[in-house]
Amino acid sequence: MEEKDKKTETNVDIWKKHQEKEAKGLRKIFILIFLVIVLFYVVKLI
Repeated sequence: MEEKDKKTETNVDIWKKHQEKEAKGLRKIFILIFLVIVLFYVVKLI
């Protein structure tokens, strides 16, 4: 029973780390999109 609890605990830790990495990736994508939009806006003004 104790081994199963440890395995479940490690799976939860792995899942949390995966979600953190995914969140960082999404954040980078949104920042990139925002910068591209700002760039087009600035170029359009000039």
